[in-house]
Amino acid sequence: MTVRQEVMQNRIALDIQKTFATDSGQKALDALSKKCREHVATYVAGDSHHTAYYEGMRSVIIWLRIQLAKNINEEKQKEAVNE
Repeated sequence: MTVRQEVMQNRIALDIQKTFATDSGQKALDALSKKCREHVATYVAGDSHHTAYYEGMRSVIIWLRIQLAKNINEEKQKEAVNE
């Protein structure tokens, strides 16, 4: 991954962190967690299409959680952009 790609990914993660840091953001994240079946089994017996659909939804909330867990230093991001 190039420095530019890493900077762009970190910018997205920072935007996500800022968005979900608010009370409204936390409520939205809770709603997404339920809608995306974060803590519910996604397997549907005998129906691979629904299983894949639910897993796709679940992958979105997992990706958001990964972005929220990143520890990104904004000052280092600014330095990387200026290099």
